[in-house]
Amino acid sequence: MSEKYLIIGATGSIGTSLAEQLKSSGNDIHLVARNEDEVSSIAKKLGCKFTVADVLEDGFITKVKADIPEIKGMAYCVGSIDLKPL
Repeated sequence: MSEKYLIIGATGSIGTSLAEQLKSSGNDIHLVARNEDEVSSIAKKLGCKFTVADVLEDGFITKVKADIPEIKGMAYCVGSIDLKPL
């Protein structure tokens, strides 16, 4: 099975709910989160793969791309971000 939908921030309320909805609709998903215990538990429950990574770490994209070479869509569901004007 190849994963198609990437969910970053999969352990939060929104990320988990989205993962459950996508999976129950028959979609392939790949979860990304920084807490290995939480994301592995969710991935096991949903029967999907995951990557442990923090969006703030160097090499984040490279790490994720190594685990999932092709995606159909992505959801960025991290808890909070600091938006600043350009």
